[in-house]
Amino acid sequence: MDGKKVIVSKKTSFKTVLRNIKKLIVKFFKKIVNKYNSLDSFYKKIVNIWAIGLVILIIFLSFVGVSTKDVNNYIDWENKIKDAGLEYAKDNEIYTNASKPLIVSYEVLVENGYLNKAEIPNKSCTGYARVIYSLDEESENGEGEFKVSSYINCKKYTTEGYSENK
Repeated sequence: MDGKKVIVSKKTSFKTVLRNIKKLIVKFFKKIVNKYNSLDSFYKKIVNIWAIGLVILIIFLSFVGVSTKDVNNYIDWENKIKDAGLEYAKDNEIYTNASKPLIVSYEVLVENGYLNKAEIPNKSCTGYARVIYSLDEESENGEGEFKVSSYINCKKYTTEGYSENK
């Protein structure tokens, strides 16, 4: 073999690796506890206050994360109602103005196949799309445009401007 040394390594088992990691973690926390125990009582109080504050912050942030996810689901549903309302107005050639807008409930959109009932984030939600067709005087061909807004009302979320009386 050309005078080169061949090094053969012994493979370490997964259990051995886990055992070594466990030892390192225990050693780390023992050092922290020993340092904590060597502090004066004043500094121990400060460390305790910071630790409690950190735990409260972690708990608070975990609730905010869940809440943000829920709000995003509701906003997604609002957008689906908005898109379905626009499609419904175009397909049925409904051209309304601001004085008498088209109000399409989510139930009508589901019945006519524009929305899937399974997509509703919460079964207690109700909602509707408000569609207006406005003529655009500035357009070259004199065509108007649809303006659509959507509103939902759920136990934990309500779109600003939602009205029971539509």
